[in-house]
Amino acid sequence: MESWIDTQNALWKLELPAKVFKTFYIEAKTVIHAGEVAYSANKIPVALAVNQTFKIEKIFKPNELGITHIVKTTAEPIIKSIGLRLRKRKMIILPGSKESTPVYLAATAKNKKCKR
Repeated sequence: MESWIDTQNALWKLELPAKVFKTFYIEAKTVIHAGEVAYSANKIPVALAVNQTFKIEKIFKPNELGITHIVKTTAEPIIKSIGLRLRKRKMIILPGSKESTPVYLAATAKNKKCKR
């Protein structure tokens, strides 16, 4: 994914004036969340987990990997084994929930290839 983004940004940088390029510059955020699809009273699927993910991704910056508490709890043995050190970013109330839950910064990508 990153190489596609870098390639697209490089092409646009060549083709567009600097002022316009800033508008089309692409940056990626990665958030990992586990959730369920619920059904409304009319039996229409409601993607609550997707709505929650949209709220969560706003907390993170480009080139950051964010995870939710449910992911931390589920994947903790793997997170420890690969040496990730989680830092609590914020407490949030997710859509469809009444209680606050933490979200964590798991990693930051350091090598950005294409600069604005």
